[in-house]
Amino acid sequence: MKPKLRALFIGNSYIYFNNVPHLLSVLADSSFEARHLETKMIVGPGFTLERHWADGGALSAIERERWDYVILQEQSTLGDPPEVINGIPKINAPTKFHEYARRFDGAINKRGARTAFFLTWAREDSPESQALLNEGYLQIAKELRALVAPVGIAWRDALKLNASLPLYQADHAHPAVAGSYLAACVLYSMLYDGSPEGLLSQIPADSVGIPDDCLIDHNPLISMAAVDISETDARFLQRIALHAVEDLASGN
Repeated sequence: MKPKLRALFIGNSYIYFNNVPHLLSVLADSSFEARHLETKMIVGPGFTLERHWADGGALSAIERERWDYVILQEQSTLGDPPEVINGIPKINAPTKFHEYARRFDGAINKRGARTAFFLTWAREDSPESQALLNEGYLQIAKELRALVAPVGIAWRDALKLNASLPLYQADHAHPAVAGSYLAACVLYSMLYDGSPEGLLSQIPADSVGIPDDCLIDHNPLISMAAVDISETDARFLQRIALHAVEDLASGN
């Protein structure tokens, strides 16, 4: 039996909406080749990496358990409270993001795990900000020699080819089920260095929700909606995810 992989996610609602780590684990288990993936998340609504560092729970989880990967997701405007222009949050300079990414990376490396970044998507009403998000994540990942899950890049590519696919919720920011499914496919391709094509497109709802020790400052617990994506849409999202990871690896 192959040894299992263990991945810790540190972030906010972009991860815990639809329980992306759980989706990823189910997708991995649907493959005959992938090692079983055990996941945990330390998440809070709107949390930045700076706030996670100050809270201490994420650092404690890194230090007290063994992980193969620790996946960091910064708040959607890259740190400090954003300036809002015409109702749209402006992307910040990634100064705080990079500072706390370095701190977490040092703790992760000390425990023998590998750092990865969950590169987020732009809000639906400001797609032009994707370039700034890409730059912020890719710059620090290169410096730290960390992995990157190009989730936002995959979202951009999917929407270019099929704008009718509902990746966003009605708030134009958080992920609908299809958006979280695409994120899980990108993470699968990154972690397993392989294709998510052919994996499950139907995943039952998780009525248990996220455990108390994973959610900070949030009540009640968030349950995961069922994934009920057509085979056609699932294959499309799987291909988009694979191409985003392959293109990033090749420098395209």
